[in-house]
Formats: sequence, structure tokens, C-alpha cells
Amino acid sequence: MSKADKWLVKIEKELKSSQKKCDIPDTVIELVNELKIHQTELETTNEELKKSQKELSALYEQYYDLYNDVPIGYLTLDMYDIILNVNDTAAELLELKKDSIIGRGFGRFISKDSENVYYTLLAQSAATLNDQKLDIKLKRGNEIFDAHLEIHPKYGKDK
Repeated sequence: MSKADKWLVKIEKELKSSQKKCDIPDTVIELVNELKIHQTELETTNEELKKSQKELSALYEQYYDLYNDVPIGYLTLDMYDIILNVNDTAAELLELKKDSIIGRGFGRFISKDSENVYYTLLAQSAATLNDQKLDIKLKRGNEIFDAHLEIHPKYGKDK
């Protein structure tokens, strides 16, 4: 029996005892019974929330492992080209730590030769919500390397 249940039982006993000694309206007893019902509902909801939280944590761990452990570089960008997340492979390709990549514009990694095609396809993808594929050149420090990008928009005008 939970603390709240014990507390409600104690109150109910006190009320019944007091009701015999003096005149406590039945409505007070009814209110206590309603509180017991609501307490049970809250405990049930709390248990359901705990179960959902465990399931969500398991899914997060699975997603995190899939996202980070693949041999393909993944970056998650917002609609303004800001990097929200990066996997280990992409960080290694750029030869940077994740925390020095996240929060910065992805455009800083695009070589001058590829900027027009990248921003054109990025804008087209955002406007149409269609996937785009492109081969471009990226910067890694002073080095330029070839990369294949796939843009998969996950936002719309309503978000």
C-alpha cells in the first residue's frame, strides 16, 4: 500500500470516527472516496508513463547506436543549414570533434566550387520537400575531398 493510500485510509477512518461523534456531512466522505479514485488513476497513469519512458529510452539507445555506428557520415541540419547532430563517421571524415561541428552552419564545409549547386539543391529540397542527391567537394581543414550528399527534408512549412 502506497503512502498516499495509507494516508487516505487514515483520513477515512478519522472521518468515520468523527462522523459518529459529530455531524460530518456524507459529502465529505464522498469527496474522500473520489480522492481515492483519483489517486488510483494517477498511480496507474504514473506506471504507464514509467513504462513508456523505458520503451522510449530503449528506442533512443537503438537509434543512437544505428546513427553513430554506421560507416556513413550522417549530419542532421535544421532548415537554416545549422548542424544539429553529427555521427562519429562524419566527425572523423571532417577530422573534427562533434562539439566543434554541432551548432555551426554546414556551408562552412562546402568548397567554393560546390557552393552554388549545394545551396540551389538545398533550397529546392526545402521548397518541394523532395530528396536531393549531389556530388560535391567538401573542405577538411585546407584539404578538399569528394563527397556524395543526400538531402532528406524532414520539415515543412507547418513545423
